[in-house]
Amino acid sequence: MSGELTRKVAAKDAQLLQVILTAPQAEIDRLAGKFKLNVSRRLASGAVFTGTGAQIDALAGDANVKVLVENRKLYSTSDVSTQSTGADQVWAGENGSFDGITGRGVGVVVMDSGIGRHQDLANRVRVRLDFTGPQGKWRFGGEDQYGHGTHVAGIIAGSGKGSRNDDDDDDDAASTPFIGMAPGAALISMKVLGRDGSGYVADVIDAIDFSIRFKNWLGIKVINLSLGHPAGVAYRDDPLAQAVERAVAAGIVVVA
Repeated sequence: MSGELTRKVAAKDAQLLQVILTAPQAEIDRLAGKFKLNVSRRLASGAVFTGTGAQIDALAGDANVKVLVENRKLYSTSDVSTQSTGADQVWAGENGSFDGITGRGVGVVVMDSGIGRHQDLANRVRVRLDFTGPQGKWRFGGEDQYGHGTHVAGIIAGSGKGSRNDDDDDDDAASTPFIGMAPGAALISMKVLGRDGSGYVADVIDAIDFSIRFKNWLGIKVINLSLGHPAGVAYRDDPLAQAVERAVAAGIVVVA
C-alpha cells in the first residue's frame, strides 16, 4: 500500500475506504466473503472493495494479496501546441495545404469530462459514452459539464472553424490560428470525469478495457489520457498503469 493509504488504514476508524485489487473474480469472491467486504464494483482485471480501515488492514494481511491501491480521485491535465510540436508542418505535405498527414482514418478516444457541442468539433465525434454512472454502468451520452474534455478534443482534432473569418472559405492552415493536432481524426468521447474535473481510477480502467474490447468496432487507434494522480505505488503494481499496458499490448497507442 502507499504511505497515504497505510495511514488511513492504521487509523481504523469508521470511515469507509475504497481499494482496487487486481485478481481473478473467484479470488475476489473468496476475499469478499472471508473479510466481509463489499464488492462495490467489478473490473475486468479485478474489483473495487469498500470497507473500514480494520477490514482493509485484514485484507492486506491475506497471503494472496500483494498490492492494494486506493480508488483515488484523479484530475484533468494537458496543454500542448501544434506549432511547438511541428504538427502544422506535417499537415502541409509538399504543397503547403492539407495534403500531408492529418490523422484521417484514425479514431482517438478522449477519456476526460466529455466532449461538448462546439463548431470546431462538428462531425468529428463518432460516439459519446459515459462511464461515470453508479457501479460503472456505462451509457450513451455524457455532456461535458467541466470543459476540459472539449478543450482536449479541440487540441486533438479541432477544425479551427470557430476562429476562421466568416468570409474566408480557404481551408488551409494559414486561414485560422487554431487547428487541432490531427484535424482529420475521428473522436470517441468517453466521459470519466465529472462537473468538477475529477473522477475515479476505476472508471478510467473500465473505459480502457471497453476500448480494448471494442477497438475494431469503433476504429480506435489512440487513447488520450490527459488526467492522473500522484504516484502511490510502483507502476508495475498500479492498476491504472496495468490497464494502459493492456491497451498497448492490444495495439493501441496511449498518450498520457
